[in-house]
Amino acid sequence: MKPIEKLVEYLVAHKLTLALAESCTGGLLSSLLVNIPGSSAWYKGGVISYSEEAKSVLLSVDQELLRRYGAVSSEIVESMSKGVANVLNSDLSIAISGIAGPSGGTEEKPVGLVWIATRSRDAQLVQSYLFSGSRSEIRQMACDKALVQISQLLKI
Repeated sequence: MKPIEKLVEYLVAHKLTLALAESCTGGLLSSLLVNIPGSSAWYKGGVISYSEEAKSVLLSVDQELLRRYGAVSSEIVESMSKGVANVLNSDLSIAISGIAGPSGGTEEKPVGLVWIATRSRDAQLVQSYLFSGSRSEIRQMACDKALVQISQLLKI
């Protein structure tokens, strides 16, 4: 069974809801989720917070955190996941921020670096990944990994 199928089965069985905060994936994961019939029962919605301003205004990410750590960091995805869960009153959340390229990378934060935070009401998992490939491939791999990571958090 695919990670997305296991997740949906779990959400339905446990009557849980999910919300997303997406940056580098630009709504791709949200699109994958709403392609599933019946997703309105468990998917609360998503916030595409591509800019730092959107992260701050829509998700209450502290501007000082953005200045100190940059948008692609554990601190920011953690804050994004809290913010979207609060804004959409969701049981679970996923936040993704990264550098999909082909430009924008630095030695410290190369193209392909993606941070993902997954959160439930009593636990969270924040991890970084370094993907390679085209912009489109990096975005897809980030979505795939986010689904695996939330499954790990939920132990399903």
